[in-house]
Amino acid sequence: MNEDTFAELQDSIEAKFEGLKLFTLNTLASERKKTTDLDERLSVVEQKLLSISISDVAGLNENMEAMREDVDDMKRKRTSHSPDHDRLTSPEPVKQKRTGLSAILVEDGPSIPTTLNHITNPDLRTHLEKYYIEKLPSPEKLTPAQLAFVHYYIFEKNSGKGSTHDQLINELYVEGVKLGIWTDSWTPSGIKGNFKNYLKEKVKNL
Repeated sequence: MNEDTFAELQDSIEAKFEGLKLFTLNTLASERKKTTDLDERLSVVEQKLLSISISDVAGLNENMEAMREDVDDMKRKRTSHSPDHDRLTSPEPVKQKRTGLSAILVEDGPSIPTTLNHITNPDLRTHLEKYYIEKLPSPEKLTPAQLAFVHYYIFEKNSGKGSTHDQLINELYVEGVKLGIWTDSWTPSGIKGNFKNYLKEKVKNL
């Protein structure tokens, strides 16, 4: 190999090296630019995340909780109005011999029984059943339960004791108070005189 050929070969190698060097530098610059762009984007995202305060996050949690409660409330209302729910939760109606009647409330005292269902003593309720009249004529001042008790006491419980009329009425009155048929302070509305006198006239006409 002469000197001219060697020189040409050397120049060719140096040219290829310069080309490779230039390519490498350009590639590195391009990658560096991409990395810089990515860093800038990451920086923007980081700034946005930092701009969300703790109070904003807490407020978001409260709003989500409120929405969850609203949804639960709507579910409960929907369930409570469904026919299946009404059938499962509604109590069976109480069968009464006379509907529409409630116990008479006495101020500062126990209730006055209107029907047999208001008689809490099961034995007494059984005794009164044979004398119980469901519908009473309008002039009657006693309740159906009270009138049944008067009949039971006169015709069955006190039968044959030989008490005078006044004694009988007094015993009837006291027994009625003791059993909760009436109270010592209660008087039927619309009667003349006191309750004992009304009972006296009532028993006379039995």
